[in-house]
Amino acid sequence: MAPSMKIYNRDIFEAQFLPGMCGRNVDEVKHGEWESLLCRLSLERKWSPATFNRRRALVMSFYNWCIHQSLARENPIQKIRKRREPENEPRFLTAPQMQSFLEVCEKNEYAACFYLLANTGMRISEALGLRWSDVDLNGGWIRIGRIFCRATNRIEERTKGGHTRIIGLNRALRDVLLRERQRAGERIRKTSSSRWGRKRKVPQGGS
Repeated sequence: MAPSMKIYNRDIFEAQFLPGMCGRNVDEVKHGEWESLLCRLSLERKWSPATFNRRRALVMSFYNWCIHQSLARENPIQKIRKRREPENEPRFLTAPQMQSFLEVCEKNEYAACFYLLANTGMRISEALGLRWSDVDLNGGWIRIGRIFCRATNRIEERTKGGHTRIIGLNRALRDVLLRERQRAGERIRKTSSSRWGRKRKVPQGGS
C-alpha cells in the first residue's frame, strides 16, 4: 500500500473509529460494539455497501496488526458480515444529455467546475483539490496531485491512486478555464482595492 493511502486510512480510523474505543484496550471492545458502531456510522454518513465493506476491512486490518504485535488475542471484526454490493453497470450521460446539462449550468457560479468534470472525467475530490498553479493553460494540461478529503475535511497532498498524473485540456475547456481565471483575478483586484485602495485620512491637528 502506498504511504499516502496508509496516512489516509490512519486518518479515517482516528476520526471515525478511535472515539468509539473510549480509551479502552483493543481486547476490551467486543464484536457487538464494533457492529453497532459500523451500522450507526453507515446510517449517519449514508455509506454505500462498498464503503461499509471498506471501513470494515480497515478495522479488520487494524486488529490483524494488533494480533501480530501481541496486543489482541482475536479479531472481532471477522464476525461482522460484509454487505452485498450491487453489480450495477456504470451509467453515463449521452452527448445530448451532457450538452443540455452544461447549458443549464452556464449561469451557475460553479459552471467552470462542472465543465471541468465533464471534459476530464476527474473525481470531484480531485477537482476540489486543484489550484491555479496546477493548471498550465499554455501547455494545455492539468496536474492532479492532491484531493479534498471529506473524512478529514481538508486538502491532502495525495491522490487515490497514490501518484500524480497529467490530464490534457481540449480547446473548449481551455477557453472556459481562461475566462474563469480572468474573472478570479478581477474579483481579487476588486477585493484588494476595496480594502486597501482608499487613501487613509489623517486626523486634523494630529500626526
